[in-house]
Amino acid sequence: MGRNGLQIKVLGGVTVFEGGHRIEVPGSRKTRALLGYLVLQDRPVTREHLCEMLWPHPDNPRAALRWSLTKLRPVLNAEVEHLKADRTSVAVEGLDDDVDLRRIDRLLKKPLDQVDSADLEACAGLFHGELLEGLEIPDCHRFNEWLVARAEAARRAHRTILETLTSRRADDPDAALVHARARVSLDPIDEGAHVDVVRLLASLGRSAEARGQAERCRSILEVELGVEPGPDLADALQTM
Repeated sequence: MGRNGLQIKVLGGVTVFEGGHRIEVPGSRKTRALLGYLVLQDRPVTREHLCEMLWPHPDNPRAALRWSLTKLRPVLNAEVEHLKADRTSVAVEGLDDDVDLRRIDRLLKKPLDQVDSADLEACAGLFHGELLEGLEIPDCHRFNEWLVARAEAARRAHRTILETLTSRRADDPDAALVHARARVSLDPIDEGAHVDVVRLLASLGRSAEARGQAERCRSILEVELGVEPGPDLADALQTM
């Protein structure tokens, strides 16, 4: 872990914990966005790039960046100097798995058949919302474009984890159902997730709930996509 158990969460906003206790993060939206952006980079970022990302319009963007960095130093550099900055570049180092999304990304770099289910369960529990939730910044188009792309990658990772756990927990329908329902919540137009929920409810003898889920699936697909569900949904109902 980082300094005395320093941990940073970027899924569902930006929060920082030290030794299990939440510590104050600067209130400035751009400073919190800067923190979230830096902890997800695997190499130093030039000051010029950071100014273009977050301060494209001020008369003195480098001064604005310096101000934000002074606010982040007490958060990141109390005992170990995680925030490294020189005249040309800035980096956050030495945290790695202490940043929730970096931990997830590292795990999913392995082939899934080499990843322990307990590790996947732990990572599934790290998703508490969208990446850097609430930190879209008007007029910072490059930052917002990065955020949209990075958030979509995080959603794909979440979906992959939930799909894998649903499959692996097939012999424990109650446990599998938790992950299948989470997939539906993550992406309500994911027909396969609905099918898994219906199939698992049917296997548990919860016929009324299974039929209700099937009807919700049909309604969502019709309203959102203008399509009917495929044959897998009806097949899942036939298992009752």
